[in-house]
Amino acid sequence: MTALLAFFGLCSVLQRAAAVPIAIQNSSFESTVVSGSGSGNYAPVAAGWTAAGSGTVGASYLGFGPVGLGAAAAGQQAAYLDANGNGVARLSQTLATALAADTVYTLSLSVARWANGAFNPGTNYDVSLLAGNTVLTSVTPVVLGGGAWTVLSASYTSAGIVAPNQFLGISIATFGGGAGVRELLVDDVRLDAVRVSPVSDGGSVLLFIGAAMAGLWRMRPMVPRREAGRNSFGAS
Repeated sequence: MTALLAFFGLCSVLQRAAAVPIAIQNSSFESTVVSGSGSGNYAPVAAGWTAAGSGTVGASYLGFGPVGLGAAAAGQQAAYLDANGNGVARLSQTLATALAADTVYTLSLSVARWANGAFNPGTNYDVSLLAGNTVLTSVTPVVLGGGAWTVLSASYTSAGIVAPNQFLGISIATFGGGAGVRELLVDDVRLDAVRVSPVSDGGSVLLFIGAAMAGLWRMRPMVPRREAGRNSFGAS
């Protein structure tokens, strides 16, 4: 019984903590209310985000499913990023949470293009998680099917020791691939954190391991030992 308790104690010590969502301002791009009730209406601002580049960025009302997209992935609005010609359109946000040690961060979001094939971005887009100015991880861009949302994600595991005050950030961009518009729709941006080393005292873990191994050794099945010149029935 002691061995089993030690074993289950070890499992609970090594178990990962539950995922904790990290706050992202205006993560589904609803804060800038787009005027008008028709689908495909735009606003040149996505509140809480910083726009950059020579392209056009903002919020779009998708409540009535423009060009066959159906609806937003969350709420009624999404962000749009247009890279005209060889331009760049970027949205970024610095979060109030700093990079922590021994933590798995998972960035996810929904991306789409228009269903009619117009303004297809191909794979000319980038979504990255940053700490300060350092890129921690980026999603792998895929060619998007028309008229449907695709969920992409990327994860990063921090080291046991990290420099302080490296605030996390998110960068979303689309790049022009020559003549024509390259437009990416983005919605439902999320960032979760999971602490992977909740026990700081390594000695406690080793103690659990030692106790479990010792107890399991004592619980091993005993095999009858054969004596020289005698079989297992006691006959010589």
